[in-house]
Amino acid sequence: MSIRNLVPAGLFLLTALGACGVPAQPDPPPGRAATLSPDVIPYDQVEFRTNRRPVIRPGQECLDIDAQLAARLGLSGDDAYRRPSQQVNGGCSFPDEDQTVVAGATQPFGEFWRANVKDQGVPGSMYTGLASFQRKILDGRYYAVEYVGGDYPEPYADQCALVVDVGSVNPLVVQIGPYRGTNDLDAVRRTRCARAEQLALQVLAARDPGGGSRVG
Repeated sequence: MSIRNLVPAGLFLLTALGACGVPAQPDPPPGRAATLSPDVIPYDQVEFRTNRRPVIRPGQECLDIDAQLAARLGLSGDDAYRRPSQQVNGGCSFPDEDQTVVAGATQPFGEFWRANVKDQGVPGSMYTGLASFQRKILDGRYYAVEYVGGDYPEPYADQCALVVDVGSVNPLVVQIGPYRGTNDLDAVRRTRCARAEQLALQVLAARDPGGGSRVG
């Protein structure tokens, strides 16, 4: 994926808040994940932990998502054409209807949070335009960033990528959506982004039970 450094106009308000004092983040209880506050969402200069092992290892994605997990995710089949493939540029690609890619990113999560995404930042992407950028918290425990973009010179709503902070130098990435000629941002969020979030939560439940962005 290549999401370039295209920052939507709506992000300038978030950038302006970057210089202000960032609200304190909760300390996690020993051996447990902290419940995250949405108060930090508007701020750029949030500090993210990198002391945990990746949930999905870059370059090893198809090994980490084994056949059993792929079946639980609804991403596998019996015939050879339904088997996942490890991509040269990173990510495990599934030949499902949505052309799902699950990856371990090689950039720290903070760069995604600030929308400063280099071409190689999200493995497997087709993005050259960024139609939407949204920060969020998943399951009360994980910081995440949702991108909607497409393979066009101008921002275009076509594919959705969700990048999740797992407390590691390698965030989790789930991308949904091949080119289908759509430019309906709301529809992409309702379908592809919702599916990306569902898959991310399933991967986290299987590979990171009890985990989060800030774990004691």
